Amino acid sequence: MINGDSTQAIEGLALLIGGSGLAGLFLGGIKGMSLGLAISSVIAILIGFNDLLSGDTTKQVKGFIELVAGATGLVFVINLIRGGTKAGLMGLISPLTLVVAGITALASGIVLVTKNWSKMNGIERTISVLGLIAIAAASAAAAIGALQSAWSLGIAAAAIVAGTVAIAAAVSSANKRAKENIPQLAIGTNYVPEDQLAYIHEGEAVIPKKFNSQEYFGSGNQETNSLLQTLIEKVENIEINPYTTIKDVGVTAVDYIKSKQRQTGRSVIA
Repeated sequence: MINGDSTQAIEGLALLIGGSGLAGLFLGGIKGMSLGLAISSVIAILIGFNDLLSGDTTKQVKGFIELVAGATGLVFVINLIRGGTKAGLMGLISPLTLVVAGITALASGIVLVTKNWSKMNGIERTISVLGLIAIAAASAAAAIGALQSAWSLGIAAAAIVAGTVAIAAAVSSANKRAKENIPQLAIGTNYVPEDQLAYIHEGEAVIPKKFNSQEYFGSGNQETNSLLQTLIEKVENIEINPYTTIKDVGVTAVDYIKSKQRQTGRSVIA
């Protein structure tokens, strides 16, 4: 089943193309409607091409649908100009329309499936491949003139539509599942084991890799703890003068730390 994003794409296209056609019909009759439909179809193709090549899967699915609808709309306009409204409507299931729509759906479908192949499971891959096969078979049959009757042309048109819907549904399903599997690090993590997507929330902070490495922190807390333990042992072994104050111990500790810094050339406390 196509998700809400794809449904919105279909509804948007219907409004764009239908609205442009009605506006053109009102302003200039059949010629005006043809012009309006032609412009909206070209816009749909341009937007669809851009969306298909984007890095967002939701946009890619929309672009896939927009390209198929836009190409079909252009063929409809050609038939409309050549023979009027009846010819335009009849032309929706003509061999020319099927070939153009099929080739567009096949080419853009291959791009869409290829870009999202790694996200899909076995069932989704099978559905998408079957959808491509259905589109290719119907387009090839129309191209070689094997479809002559209205019934056979209708079956081919249905196959192209079904293949388009199957591909969009498979990719949408894979994208939805991928989003659900994105980790949410609300409780925090001190190390991310591999490159991955993750949701971040308001008020959280992201630390760059170089500030979360041993190179930045030196040898880490282990060396600091070792030096502190050495300092404690030395202090414990000192014969405390009854007149020694806390200040004297502190001064001795500071002198020791400064001495270690001069020897190592760096701070002993990470």
